[in-house]
Amino acid sequence: MELNGKTLPAGLKVYGYYLIEPFHVPPDSGFFPVSVILSVSDCLCRLHPEMDWGRYGRAEEDYPRSMGLSPQKAQQLREAAEEFMDCWVADNFPTLAGARRVLSLLSSSGRELELVSISFAEEDDRAMRAAVERERGNAPQADEPECGEFLGFDIVGYECGSFHSWLCNALYKDVEESYKLKFNSFGLLENDWEEVCAMTAAIQGIGEPVVWTPCVVRRYAAE
Repeated sequence: MELNGKTLPAGLKVYGYYLIEPFHVPPDSGFFPVSVILSVSDCLCRLHPEMDWGRYGRAEEDYPRSMGLSPQKAQQLREAAEEFMDCWVADNFPTLAGARRVLSLLSSSGRELELVSISFAEEDDRAMRAAVERERGNAPQADEPECGEFLGFDIVGYECGSFHSWLCNALYKDVEESYKLKFNSFGLLENDWEEVCAMTAAIQGIGEPVVWTPCVVRRYAAE
């Protein structure tokens, strides 16, 4: 499979859709190799909407207020989140239409929000869903009505309903001597898929207690 001139793994499966507020790295950080990060890891980026999970110590009702939503819009957001989000896997939308519906309700917030999906190779997708089902008993298959715009590759690991990124622990430092890392403006890799898989194998057992898995990140229009 090819998308935007990049060869992607055969049997690619969309795991889910996410609304992400990119992380702008402070200029004096020195920890990350990029200035902007777009990732499904909530260690790095703010994932929306923040409801029911009490993220960042906020009560559920504080989130709509922080986003500048009217009481009517806040109620619509609650209803949409209940209808369209996977309550077992934090911040995950199984359908593109559901993610777009929630994004439309947040469009007046003035936040920089990106609608993206992550996809795994078929074998990795089966393993990921099996891990989720063992822990939570539910792992709905996401739909894929559109191909989306290929943004790059990430390396993620699942734990307790959400993902870590290899950038969380600066694991890129463990492979930068062996590979020429090609980060783009989203903090995603533009190396060939085979190289990304090799990097993933090299960092297994390092950092968070997860199985590191390469994934494809794609972006979608708001409507």
